[in-house]
Amino acid sequence: MKLTPLYKLTLCIAMALPFIGISQSHLVDSLSGIVSNSKDDTNKVKVMNMLSQALTDVSNYPSADSVVLATLQLAEKLGYNSGLCEAYSNSGWIGFSKGDYPKAITCYLDEMKIASETNDQKHIASACHGLGTVYSDDGEFTKALDYLLKALKIREAIGDRTGEAATLNNIGEIYRDQHEYSKALVYYFKALTINNELKDRYSSAINLENVGLCYQGLGNYDQALQNEFQSKDIYDSMHATEDYASVCNSISLAYKEKGNYKAALDYATKCLAIAQKNGAMDDVKEADKSISEVYEKTGDIKNELKYYKDYIKLRDSIFSQKNTATITSSEMNFEFEKQKELEKATQDKKDLMQNEEARKQGLILKFIIGIMILLIISGAIIMRSLRNSRRKTKIIHKQKEEMEKSFQNIAELGEIGRKITATLSYEAIAATVYENVNQLMDATIFCLGIPNYEKNTLDFPEFIEKGKKYDSSYDLNDNTRFPVLCYNNSKEIMINDLENEYKQYIPFIPKAVAGETPMSFIYLPLIKNGQVIGVINVGSFKKHSYTNYHLEILRTIASYTAIALDNFRNYNQLNITLKDVEKLSFAVSQSSNMVMVFNSDLELEWVNDTFAHTTGMTMNEFKNTRGKTILQLSSHPKVEDLIAECITNKTGVSYESINKTKNLGNRWFQSMISPIFDEHGKIKNIMVIDSDITTLKSIEEDLRQRNKDILDSISYAKRLQDAILPPISEVKKSFPESFVLYKPKDIVAGDFYWMERLGTDTVLIAACDCTGHGVPGAMVSVVCSNALKRALNEFKIRNAGQLLDKTRELVLETFEKSESEVQDGMDISFCAINLKDNTLEWSGANNPLWYIRNGELKEIHGDKQPIGKQTGEKPFTTHVLKMHKGDIIYLFTDGYADQFGGPMGKKFKYKQFQEKLLSVSSLSMDKQKQALEETLENWKGELEQVDDILVVGVRL
Repeated sequence: MKLTPLYKLTLCIAMALPFIGISQSHLVDSLSGIVSNSKDDTNKVKVMNMLSQALTDVSNYPSADSVVLATLQLAEKLGYNSGLCEAYSNSGWIGFSKGDYPKAITCYLDEMKIASETNDQKHIASACHGLGTVYSDDGEFTKALDYLLKALKIREAIGDRTGEAATLNNIGEIYRDQHEYSKALVYYFKALTINNELKDRYSSAINLENVGLCYQGLGNYDQALQNEFQSKDIYDSMHATEDYASVCNSISLAYKEKGNYKAALDYATKCLAIAQKNGAMDDVKEADKSISEVYEKTGDIKNELKYYKDYIKLRDSIFSQKNTATITSSEMNFEFEKQKELEKATQDKKDLMQNEEARKQGLILKFIIGIMILLIISGAIIMRSLRNSRRKTKIIHKQKEEMEKSFQNIAELGEIGRKITATLSYEAIAATVYENVNQLMDATIFCLGIPNYEKNTLDFPEFIEKGKKYDSSYDLNDNTRFPVLCYNNSKEIMINDLENEYKQYIPFIPKAVAGETPMSFIYLPLIKNGQVIGVINVGSFKKHSYTNYHLEILRTIASYTAIALDNFRNYNQLNITLKDVEKLSFAVSQSSNMVMVFNSDLELEWVNDTFAHTTGMTMNEFKNTRGKTILQLSSHPKVEDLIAECITNKTGVSYESINKTKNLGNRWFQSMISPIFDEHGKIKNIMVIDSDITTLKSIEEDLRQRNKDILDSISYAKRLQDAILPPISEVKKSFPESFVLYKPKDIVAGDFYWMERLGTDTVLIAACDCTGHGVPGAMVSVVCSNALKRALNEFKIRNAGQLLDKTRELVLETFEKSESEVQDGMDISFCAINLKDNTLEWSGANNPLWYIRNGELKEIHGDKQPIGKQTGEKPFTTHVLKMHKGDIIYLFTDGYADQFGGPMGKKFKYKQFQEKLLSVSSLSMDKQKQALEETLENWKGELEQVDDILVVGVRL
């Protein structure tokens, strides 16, 4: 996919670079110098916007984000709305370029809000274009087209030719994504004509690449390559590496279709290398897909599976449910704010005098009501879809697989946190963190760093690599070292390919202080109360070992580790100065944690300054109100047992509890109880360190609730889908000797089985495979099942082929009611069996019919067309067979044969599937099902199920 960005102020400069000898990096340097030497005025805002655009062009997203933030602050300070809109637009493009769609949507909505208030038509069009771009990339074509047509109308009206060309290109992209290549070419050529007139070589290259992709869709690969090589030459001359990667992948696709697999692999590999270096994950995803397809053509199963897995992983993670939920929230907030402003304009003086708390409560109530209304409407739409497929079908575009995976360890994080904070020894903290991190991700390398201010070093006393321990340290002035850079700048660092990514942080790869140099690693600062107190690091010798999922998990563990290290530091100070109360106060009174010291009778004797700030009471007030001893003060029901445990074992214990404070309300605390003994081993004091973890618990609860909401929604969708599936008991009633092997890939499925009985003699049965799996597939299955039922009952069709013809007509009729063209549909193997004379009528869309007679498997091929939109569609063929008693028929979808597994990790394939059916055909149908299930599970092993699986067997 090649979308044109919003109009950039730097475009003319970028076009001139090859001719005036200025590189992009020099442009960045020049603009940076101008910004540094400029006074704070609107001209500086303009240059800062240019700088952020230039940084985005070279994929320096962290710096671009920083510049955009500074630009927003300055533009807002100056009241410069046009510059503010431009900055939000730039921020939206940065988010889109990184695949951070929630950020992109939010920024474009902010731009539109400000532009609408000032009637700034240029930036209204810019925001519409940006929103259309994001939704187009996500496949929300109706919404995307709506925004882009609004942008085009405005740009034509105000004479913005550059913006008009960009929008024309992206409208063409929408039609190309829906395989309307002729329509797409009309818009691409319009855009190309304008860009040639403007001498905009970069945008012309984008148009040429897209034209080439259209010709590929039309099967004219020579014409496609001609346009794509023109595009590549322009990108090459302009040093546009990210775009060069994209067009290399397009060229690879054309060569693959021409059968030149060597050239296809060469160009796809070039695309992958450049995209990985630039961090352009969408291009990485497409390159993985292309390479997998080439290896499939050449029969290299191992590499086919490897790159296919990489493709699926990226495809499902780039736009996760979390992003979708955030985008929806952003839009709702934007519309809600618009409504709120209209209401505010009509409020009388009495409403304006209401206090802030009442206003907030009103907003919250309205928001909740809005959510409830949306949920009711959504539920009504789904129910109407079940009753009547004439209604517009809601298709959910993205799966929840990656999100479900990211939530599966949430329940464990609290327990891990308690283990980490239940010790006051650095060695024990490091060992506990390592043990738990190593179970959640590749931690071949692990270490905790703490500063040594006397030596001005960052020390790693227990650096673990491949199970061996090292002792290493770094000079805190050496910012060419990743851990020092992380510590000094409070900077998160995640590297997945050191050789290609190190330049984003440091000028060269430094020599390892201890052990070997990893290829992938994460460094996170350990932060307590805004202060960096250490560094946590995991590393691997494999490339691409870590994802955002691992980063989120490590962030949570790092929070608990920071608490533990801060407790360790406080405890050391306490042991050193316990005999001197003044020194004790000086050592820990300023700690961000509450520190309490109890005597041997468990009575509270001393607290630090944070205690009063947190509880809102002095120590004496607290004792008079709550009680004097730890047993009276603690809200934990087993505090007495915990104290006994720590005294008996002479070690600290940790627990979590909710405590009510005077100032801050109910707060979650991680409490560390530690015994202090005298020289004779008798208990002298009990020290309790309370760390406020309310924010962490809030995050945990939020994640749990999100996970529950998602699973509840999908589970409800399963109940709806189950309504279209005939009960197994009904199948058995019509066919006593039968089985249904049904294994959805997800909770709900795109595959479904279907059965209807006509009178006493005829039974209709089918195995159906709808586009996609999971929720999108399930929603398509509702439409297709309903169309089958209507063709049978409403239109009274009995011939198998004619029934599929009518089903196709009804499915297309349903999807044509959508403003955007829907390509979804169904493959099917459909039987009408007369139980009286064993006559079978069969028709198939892409899928075949297999039947076994006298130990021989025979196949009837289906028509090579789906139940759905197809160029050159033709009537479905009806096959009439006279079956014999004892014949076994098998209806199935492609999931069983396409499952990866076995010793080589390859597909099961149809030939092996046939052999398996022949080998079990003498068994009862129930035992056949059992044998098929066992074979599938043994074949799949530890690999994931790749698709829905459905096999129906009937012995006549």
